[in-house]
Amino acid sequence: MKIYCVTTVGRQVEGDMVSIRFEQAFKAKIKAEAFAKDLTKVYTENVNTPTGPVQFVLERGIQEVEFDENE
Repeated sequence: MKIYCVTTVGRQVEGDMVSIRFEQAFKAKIKAEAFAKDLTKVYTENVNTPTGPVQFVLERGIQEVEFDENE
């Protein structure tokens, strides 16, 4: 069975840090598209780290994943 994950992928503006966040998963692609429709697609955000805030450029999208129901 396939599922559809709405993800946010980010990279640090000045540096090498990468961030991946799974927002929500759906069994139907149309539901994932409806959920993601009103979300900002590309944006910048400050992320707090132990050494202080770090600026990231983030992009949202939908990833198709094969889900094994037998496990």
